[in-house]
Amino acid sequence: SVAVTYTDSDDGSAVASPTEAGEYAVVATVSDDNYEGSTSGTLTIEKASVGSDPLTLLVTAASKEELPELPDGYTSFAVTVPNSATSIRSQAFAYYGEKLNSVTIPDSVTSIESQAFDHTFLESVTIGNSVRSIGFAAFFDTKLKSVVIPDSVTSIGSSAFSTCLFLESVIIGNSVTSIDDSAFRSTKLKSVVIPDSVTSIGKYAFSGCDYLESVTIGNSVTSIDDSAFRSTKLKSVVIPDSVISIGKHAFSGCDFLESVTIGNSVISIDDSAFRSTKLKSVVIPD
Repeated sequence: SVAVTYTDSDDGSAVASPTEAGEYAVVATVSDDNYEGSTSGTLTIEKASVGSDPLTLLVTAASKEELPELPDGYTSFAVTVPNSATSIRSQAFAYYGEKLNSVTIPDSVTSIESQAFDHTFLESVTIGNSVRSIGFAAFFDTKLKSVVIPDSVTSIGSSAFSTCLFLESVIIGNSVTSIDDSAFRSTKLKSVVIPDSVTSIGKYAFSGCDYLESVTIGNSVTSIDDSAFRSTKLKSVVIPDSVISIGKHAFSGCDFLESVTIGNSVISIDDSAFRSTKLKSVVIPD
């Protein structure tokens, strides 16, 4: 037979069967007609860490009012909008804070209305292929890291992705015709390709994008509005022949801008358009 005894290493008291966290001196003794002997050691019991990692609850909902209470151990929601929804209404999930982690928007949805996800901790979004418009401040001040805007979208509203301080990558679909004021202001975008479908870039659209080093401006853009690329890290810019006007401070404060090619259709370059840049030479077309 084997006899096992446990002794609490802190106070020396005998313990019948340890269940609490701590260290215990263990002695195992074998004694029968054929064998005998003993050994000793230390048993360490630590508190279990089960459930210490945050858990995300998968739910189907069209607004924050439809979300259940989070069960114990869960910290956020991964939301799938139901196929019956045709729009994400204004402020549908706004100000829901850290509880909203990701959202999948189905192809049934045609519009994302104003402030739909404003001021949430949203890290990931999949936008369905039927969405045509993204409204004012729809994703303002979220934690999105990347966004793919499908070809179905025709307009990106003012401040739609403004102040998304973690947003490093965006793909703009080939049907977008307008990028409104402050649409991507104060994000971490490093490069942007503006497709040929776009005709206008609004005021402050990419202003304050401290990491923006490269932009490709599509061949249908006719106007680059005030402060559109102000205070970015652009190093060179090609303004296509389609552009007619460059607004005030459009490229002002671009401390690294050394080269600009101005297209042959530009008829107005407004006040301070290239102020405080590193331009070494400029050719202004006839």
